[in-house]
Amino acid sequence: MVVVDDDSLDREAIIRMLGSQYVVFQASTASEGIEAVRSYQPHCVLLDYRLPDMDGIDALTLLAVYGAPIVMLTGQGDEELAVESMKVGAFDYLPKHRLKEARLVGAVARAIESSELRQRVAESQRELEDFVGAASLDLEDPLSAIGGLLQATIRAVSEKLDEQQICELKKAGKLAAELQSRMRKLVAFVQQSEMDVEFGDVSLDEVLESARASLSSEFEETRAELLATRLPVVRASREPIENVVRSLLENALRFRGDVAPVIRVSAKLEHVEWLISVRDNGVGVPAEHRETIFAPLQRLHRGKSGHGLGLASCRRIVRRLGGRIWVAEAEGGGADFRFTLPATADQLSNWGRT
Repeated sequence: MVVVDDDSLDREAIIRMLGSQYVVFQASTASEGIEAVRSYQPHCVLLDYRLPDMDGIDALTLLAVYGAPIVMLTGQGDEELAVESMKVGAFDYLPKHRLKEARLVGAVARAIESSELRQRVAESQRELEDFVGAASLDLEDPLSAIGGLLQATIRAVSEKLDEQQICELKKAGKLAAELQSRMRKLVAFVQQSEMDVEFGDVSLDEVLESARASLSSEFEETRAELLATRLPVVRASREPIENVVRSLLENALRFRGDVAPVIRVSAKLEHVEWLISVRDNGVGVPAEHRETIFAPLQRLHRGKSGHGLGLASCRRIVRRLGGRIWVAEAEGGGADFRFTLPATADQLSNWGRT
């Protein structure tokens, strides 16, 4: 358990109510609470609404990333505040002035039970993904053989076939190769859940430069322009976060409008996390699709190339790094993909707030 409350007397009262069945870590600020949740991965978080460094809704938004159920506590019996907390992700909401041991213990028990149920559902999802990955691997060799046989057939009998027949055989070969490529992408997506993430100091300036270099031909072909502000050094894993940045750049290039793409990348410190924005002037994402595009195998524009796994991979990676990712409408049109990464105490003190 992590109890986040700036009032030491309230913290002690809560700990007494919880009894000896929980190991409780205490924090007096939202920043300390986030560090504690990140470090100890508790089964439940009790979060006071009034904190010295930020209000409870902001703290709740940042803490929700880590998956532990959160019970909000406040000295105010404000129903609107309760509704807002639940919308942001709180499991329950308890006014302090009516707080009793039975009610607190019951809320914590229900929160933990709900969390365990979600974990079982997630485990079932992982098992399904493992099955899909195994099936994809089993299909890869036959698809490769089909493609090879089609190429051999074209070479062997091309003189006996007319141009239309050769064209149809080549089309079948391309379809087999495309399906094989999709299978490989699907296997790679499934394997992401098993990857070991090694955290270290990662320069997002260097990540962006490397991702841009890997797409140099696409930038040249589309005459795209990349504009970036100074980006921070973050606590992350180099290869996964570079995959995220590359995928977002690819999206901006692929879903461009009638003018040359202009991609703007920026970062700013918000409370205890970095907010990174990759904004373009392309076709944008309709409001009703801004969540579904992050689901596996979802493609908004069927006429465009792609496998429908890029944004799903981005979300999986960012979550594993302790952040969030979403898309908003860019000012003046286009899409604004935003993701967050946790900031450390050193980064908070060494970087000028914007």
